[in-house]
Amino acid sequence: MAVELGAILTAMVTPFDARGRVDEDAMVRLMHHLVEHGSDGLVICGTTGEAATLNDEEHLAVIELAVSEMKDRCPIVAGVGSNDTRHAVYLTERATELRPDALLSVNPYYNRPSPR
Repeated sequence: MAVELGAILTAMVTPFDARGRVDEDAMVRLMHHLVEHGSDGLVICGTTGEAATLNDEEHLAVIELAVSEMKDRCPIVAGVGSNDTRHAVYLTERATELRPDALLSVNPYYNRPSPR
């Protein structure tokens, strides 16, 4: 089943509070602001969304919040990429259960080995 994602998908940042926790209230405000100002859809937990700095619980909670808050308002594309194939598969399986409109995954990216 094809999903119409629109023309402008904003790769959204993940807002944090002063203690370094995901600021859910700020995230909700930001999602609504972006859609009200021209975004057709939102990319959540991509590299712009600090996905690499979120633990799995936070990562999936951010996707879940976006899906529940923006349901029927705009498409949500959930980032599930990782430099670890098994981890990317895990995130893909868990994120699929949250029912975003699409998934975004990069090929496992390169980790430079030490010269040794």
